Amino acid sequence: MHEKLFGQKERPKPKPLTLLTKNEQYKLEHWYDENKDAHENRGEHRAAFNRQLDENHHERDRFNSYYEYLVSVLGFAAGFGSVWRFPYLIFKNGGGVFLIPYFIFLFLIGFPSFYFETAIGQIFQRGPPLIFEKIHKKWKGLGIFPVCVNFSMSTYYNLILAYSIYFLWKSFTYPLPWKLENLEENQKPWNKDYFYKNFLNSSSGLDELGGIVWPIFFCYLLSQVIVYFCIQKGVSVSGKIALFTATSPYILLFILMLRGLFLEGAFTGISYLFSPDWSKLSDLQVWVDAANQIIFQVSTGCGVLIIFGSYRPVSQEIKQTSYMVPMLTVLCGFLASFVIFSFMGYMSHLTGQSIQDIPLSGPDLAFVVFPAVLTLMPFSNLLSIIFFLTMVFLGIDTQFAFMDGLAGSIEDEFHGTDAKIFNITITQKHIRMGICSIVSLSAFLYSTQAGFYYLEFIDSYGVGINLITAVFMEVYFFNWMENWDTLEIKITQYIGEPTPQIYKTLLKYSVPVFTGLLGGLAVILQLLKINKQAWWVSIIGWAFTLYPYYAIYYYYKKYKDEKPIQGKTSQEREEQGNKELEQELVEY
Repeated sequence: MHEKLFGQKERPKPKPLTLLTKNEQYKLEHWYDENKDAHENRGEHRAAFNRQLDENHHERDRFNSYYEYLVSVLGFAAGFGSVWRFPYLIFKNGGGVFLIPYFIFLFLIGFPSFYFETAIGQIFQRGPPLIFEKIHKKWKGLGIFPVCVNFSMSTYYNLILAYSIYFLWKSFTYPLPWKLENLEENQKPWNKDYFYKNFLNSSSGLDELGGIVWPIFFCYLLSQVIVYFCIQKGVSVSGKIALFTATSPYILLFILMLRGLFLEGAFTGISYLFSPDWSKLSDLQVWVDAANQIIFQVSTGCGVLIIFGSYRPVSQEIKQTSYMVPMLTVLCGFLASFVIFSFMGYMSHLTGQSIQDIPLSGPDLAFVVFPAVLTLMPFSNLLSIIFFLTMVFLGIDTQFAFMDGLAGSIEDEFHGTDAKIFNITITQKHIRMGICSIVSLSAFLYSTQAGFYYLEFIDSYGVGINLITAVFMEVYFFNWMENWDTLEIKITQYIGEPTPQIYKTLLKYSVPVFTGLLGGLAVILQLLKINKQAWWVSIIGWAFTLYPYYAIYYYYKKYKDEKPIQGKTSQEREEQGNKELEQELVEY
């Protein structure tokens, strides 16, 4: 057969490839044969085959270039967590010591899981629900699960974006409204009253909703309007916008870092950031925080990386990208850390307050402490505008990705064509407008006086456990319940290079083991909070945690006896894949 396909003379038996049958070895080695007599124009042949593959998926939305994909996925991954979570975790967990488990888990979980989600999206050219449905309808719930996580995250990330828009608007007010006048010696220069009382007008807890805080309500709606007009035409347009919105935060952070490094006490603050506390290395919480940060930072588990992968040409390389994006998010975290702690060192030097006494976690850092330290400096309004503009850009990039992830999964159900409901044509714009409208409805909850408490509630119950669980289920399914070698054939055929052996090993053992342990630990920690909360909070919280699992139960129960779409077993699907591969080579 190979003589007919390639006009090749008889040659020595090729060296076997691992993980492939003899038939597959034969076809793949002849396809990539480096024998000059057989392939004088091998590069042109490969390029032509890649173009043919991409044309087969021409109906799908596409990034216009690799750089648009890169900045889009980077803008999503390096979001708010890089600015307020990463610096705090380093400071909290022993300074430089925290970086040891951090980089270990970046290697064990971050790189392989990013590669995995991008690969399955790119090879299947679909979002999570249809990927699992293509294997068997009973598994579709596994694909709906990360979409549910995506929706939960998008609602409260949009709230943080609304906060940032409000503070950006107020940064044009002189003097800054959160500035404390006539500071006495050793007085704390920050005041939580402006954020929690003047702005949020916070109630006593979850059970006291209170009224609508209208500035938050309108900023929440404004953020969704901005996001809609950016994503209404798909990633072909939002990718272009991301070239500006995803790169601007780094430029703005770099400007703030240059200003911070020349402040008195800056290096004292930075030394707090990296001074190692070796006793922390034996603390289990440090390792748990490091692993959780990697999962949040690489942004696996919510389906966005899979959707973004499906918007790439099917033949585009993945391996280098899987190294590059996680490392760039790390660099963004370090850049933000230098900014935060150089300014904290300046405030400590100016006021005599110890850095250890400064509240550096989450919203307190972004909306209380850092705005306060900017008021102590010349050109405080300008610096405040730069900082909150950075926050707005980070939030918009994150919301782009969340909305594209939700919209792409729904659009897949219509196979790239307009849908008709009650004789009304539903286009891509209508779907995306509908999603943004549904997310906007959550403003009626988040903009109440208890809205901030619900942000923490959704983060704790709706995201923390399920994000880790989603990564575990995806990786476990493809490596243990299905035959990875079948997918590996497609990766090698389409992309032109096999999955690195180290990734295959980590995806089979390291990622499922550590995500399984982290998920179990997250459940235990959440259960320990039951006695500390009102009974109805725990009931609603666990109901919110468990509702995505209903999709898994529903589809499995409904279709468990139905014949798989691609064969009865993994072996039959593999045999069918071999036949398809042979036919493609013959036709080519």
